[in-house]
Amino acid sequence: MQFRNILLTMLLAVTSLTTAIASNEPTKLYVRQNGTVVTFQLSEKPVITFDAKNVYISTSDFSAAYENIDSLYFKDETVVTKVEKIDNSVKQEYNVKFTDGHTVIISGFTQAVRLDVYSVNGMKLNVGTERSGDSIIIDLANQPNGIYIIRANSHSFKISKR
Repeated sequence: MQFRNILLTMLLAVTSLTTAIASNEPTKLYVRQNGTVVTFQLSEKPVITFDAKNVYISTSDFSAAYENIDSLYFKDETVVTKVEKIDNSVKQEYNVKFTDGHTVIISGFTQAVRLDVYSVNGMKLNVGTERSGDSIIIDLANQPNGIYIIRANSHSFKISKR
């Protein structure tokens, strides 16, 4: 039964993607997990896959993996499509943007943020960060290509530098 629900959710998400990408306007992908919304600014059509535990989102600029998401939806200037559970409570909204292949901008922080960046093998890295208003800018230019985990307070983001 749960597999059927996941399959139906992903089918609706792919259908929504086709509708949302049809516009020439930039498209955003929203992922809601545990009441927190993360926004991805898309410059190209993402590849979305899933297995029994995770949903994987990938483009040529980034990749992310989420476990137990509440909803996944696309939005542009003219079209709003959603796939979601009944619980619509939102605690915090973050916007993640991978700008030039090595700079990550995470905005939406309204409070003090403890930010750490880890390599995929769990080593804490010393990377350049800068706070600008409600955004944190993370510079991965001096890091090799690979997968990095960015932990901001109680939320984690998985970034793939290519």
